[in-house]
Amino acid sequence: MERTGPSVSGDIKKIDPPPRAREDAPRRFMALVIDDIGYDMTAVDTLLALNIPITFSVLPHCPYSAVSARRAHEAGHEVILHLPMEPLGYPDADPGEGALLVGMTRREILKTVESNLRSVPYISGVNNHMGSRFMEHEDKLIAIFSELKKRRLFFLDSLTSPTTKGRSAANTVAIDYITRDIFLDNSRNREDTFKALLKLLDMDNHWTTLVVIGHPYPSTLEALERALPYFAESDIETVPLSHIINRCMP
Repeated sequence: MERTGPSVSGDIKKIDPPPRAREDAPRRFMALVIDDIGYDMTAVDTLLALNIPITFSVLPHCPYSAVSARRAHEAGHEVILHLPMEPLGYPDADPGEGALLVGMTRREILKTVESNLRSVPYISGVNNHMGSRFMEHEDKLIAIFSELKKRRLFFLDSLTSPTTKGRSAANTVAIDYITRDIFLDNSRNREDTFKALLKLLDMDNHWTTLVVIGHPYPSTLEALERALPYFAESDIETVPLSHIINRCMP
């Protein structure tokens, strides 16, 4: 799985019992996006059982793409398309079926996007799966964003490339666009992920909105369940991704 950029991990002080928010503390809003949905219904069931708002990012053309999206939607969660894009190192690094490649023509790109959109119902937006190479090509992003805008879909840039052209392309098209802040589980280690979640509770972290991306690893699911009592007593409200976008867009 291709990722880049900071994750929140490392040593933090133990929090016991869970901290209560100060009465004068400003509300903070976190969108929790879980990528790579579509292969494992057990993970979907576990996420639904957490009973917190989650944005399910569903890969196209997987065995459980459509049913995962439907189950999440029926349970009141937001669904977005996890759009495969060419990474650096392709073809050794394989983004999977439905991938957008830099060698494609505009017609081929739009045809592939259309097929991917049809495979995942109930979506309100899109984010990139891999794409460290593709996201550096502004002309190709403009073609995609223009199509997404017609469908009133937003775009979450997963920031898999430090030189992404997502912002520039989004400004050209005037599409709703946001970037992720944190990859939660780069190490796939339960304790690291749990510590990352607890670090978000630190009142010295001066943020009001945060977009966190995680994955349906067993270690991540266990860490999320373990961290829920701490979040329940915090000033952080977990919300669908579109709520963050609505707050941030002019």
